[in-house]
Amino acid sequence: MNKRFHTLSCMKQAPPEASGMLAGWGWGVTEAPNHLAKAARISLVGDEQFAPFAKSRMRPFSPSQIVFGGCLLAFGASFLNTGFLLSTGTSVSHLTGDIARIGSGLSRIGNAGELHILNVTAAALGFIAGAVFSGFWLHHPTVEVTKPYGRILSALGVCLVVAYFAYPGFPVFSIAVAGAVCGAQNALASRYRGVVLRTTHLTGLFTDFGIHLGMKFRGHKVEGWKLLIPVFITFSFLLGAMASATLILHGGNNWLLLAGIGYFLGGIFWSVYKRIQRGV
Repeated sequence: MNKRFHTLSCMKQAPPEASGMLAGWGWGVTEAPNHLAKAARISLVGDEQFAPFAKSRMRPFSPSQIVFGGCLLAFGASFLNTGFLLSTGTSVSHLTGDIARIGSGLSRIGNAGELHILNVTAAALGFIAGAVFSGFWLHHPTVEVTKPYGRILSALGVCLVVAYFAYPGFPVFSIAVAGAVCGAQNALASRYRGVVLRTTHLTGLFTDFGIHLGMKFRGHKVEGWKLLIPVFITFSFLLGAMASATLILHGGNNWLLLAGIGYFLGGIFWSVYKRIQRGV
């Protein structure tokens, strides 16, 4: 009896429309459980309560914004990776080759030196640590406009500037930092509308491109931007490698500093753009 009275009192607090809603669910006023009564009341006033927040929210990312942002990130990762490849022979943007080199160096037939094993191990561990960092701060791998991508990119830029000044005396530390930057970048947003986004290496992109192209040949409906993402990101990756290699081959020793400044300014630009869009 007490429980029935409590349910009835909850229903009295709900607006009249709630009774109609519960009736549609097959419940009478005195039969509806407490949690359904509350749900009905919240669903009716929730939109009003959060209307100001909803109006101030930015619109979701468009496919064109995703492609453009992915291209910039791919350019930066390739620029960074090519610099370390030419300077130390170590890749910092993907782990497949690094793990293979660690294995070959540890085997009896391998000819990799101890320093090289140390370099690729630092890059691999740094990459994992960077991904953990992104997972901790972003909490979710899906692209969301409210996530602090700008602040994270600026922080990564600061890390690269520190790595630049540490490189002459502690190159292994700089390799680990660069690996962490690439790992964090790769985990910033790994999924968008069914597409797996990767901006530090191309293997997964080529796989997705082949899958979507095969589905289109089969007659399935595949959005065009899903086929363009791998093409544009690959082209951007190629441009980043060319820019880094050209700079180094012409005597530019500040490529790591330029990469750090680029990441920092990119993060600032996105943060400012996001605030402007919120005010629109």
